[in-house]
Amino acid sequence: NLKYSRCQLLACPELLPPENGRFVHHQKCSNVFNSACGLQCNSGFELQNGSPVRICLPNGHWSGMQPR
Repeated sequence: NLKYSRCQLLACPELLPPENGRFVHHQKCSNVFNSACGLQCNSGFELQNGSPVRICLPNGHWSGMQPR
């Protein structure tokens, strides 16, 4: 039996902005490897925990912690 190599897209699970927050990019945040997603709180709110920027890592996980 011949085994064939195949390429697989490196991607992270969909990242959702925190409640009362949004992504701060001109383009939609992507879940593809090495994509950086910046998050910002809406006016009158402040980031309590988590990372304001998350990067899709080669292992399929986001860097940092989910912001809230």
